[in-house]
Amino acid sequence: MCTVSVKVDEEVLRGVFPELESASDIRQWAQKLIDARIREIEKDAANMTVEELYTAIEQDVREVYADESI
Repeated sequence: MCTVSVKVDEEVLRGVFPELESASDIRQWAQKLIDARIREIEKDAANMTVEELYTAIEQDVREVYADESI
C-alpha cells in the first residue's frame, strides 16, 4: 500500500454529499471511490496489453478533466 495526498474542496463536496461531515468521512468516501475504480481497472486490465491499459487510463483522466461539472 501507499499513501497519497489529495486536495478536496470540502464546501463543494459537502454540497453534493452533506452526510460527509468530517475530514475522516471524506477520506473514507475517497478511499471507497478509488478502490472501486481500481477494481474496474483490474477487470479491464486482464484483457489488455500494458500499452492499451495506459491509453485507457489516460483517456479516463482526460474525461474527468473535461467534465465541467466536477
